[in-house]
Amino acid sequence: RLLVNIRTQPPDIPMVAIPAGRFPRGSTRVSQWEQPVVAVTVSTPLLVSAYEITQAQWERVMGTSPAYYRGDDLPVSNITWMDAVDFCNRLSIRLGLQPCYSIRGDTVECDWNASGFRLPTEAEWEYAARAGTTTDTYAGDLADPFAGCLASDTLDPVLDRIAWYCKNSDGILHPIGQKQPNAWGLY
Repeated sequence: RLLVNIRTQPPDIPMVAIPAGRFPRGSTRVSQWEQPVVAVTVSTPLLVSAYEITQAQWERVMGTSPAYYRGDDLPVSNITWMDAVDFCNRLSIRLGLQPCYSIRGDTVECDWNASGFRLPTEAEWEYAARAGTTTDTYAGDLADPFAGCLASDTLDPVLDRIAWYCKNSDGILHPIGQKQPNAWGLY
């Protein structure tokens, strides 16, 4: 049984069309976990949300937001993968689409042919995030791909343009869409 909040209109979620294509997945410049680089084909075009799901969007579907830092235009946080799957199914139902996920206890199965919303696979996400680039990020190579959040590490100008992270975020969430999008319009 699936419970769905039907009290409000479903949220508008701006989507970006991502073409099918081939890309080199992984990197030789960062950790060993990104190696080896392999050619991957995304054979089906995708629709991907241009932004992270906001707390306001989450609340319109789920009824409440679990985020610690509150704000309608802040990304939802403190959710699990299973919470995200539940959100996709509920949003699909609200919009009259066939849910992609079947949930039985702690087992989740995806119907890849369903018309509803689903999370991108890891390969689809990397393909969409790279937007045709082969550098460390869609905005270019990092000055030091092994830098972290140590006091001795400096702000990376490439990363600063596209992401909130330990060196520029002050440890809090920031409104969506404040950084430079990739070539396909994803933030």
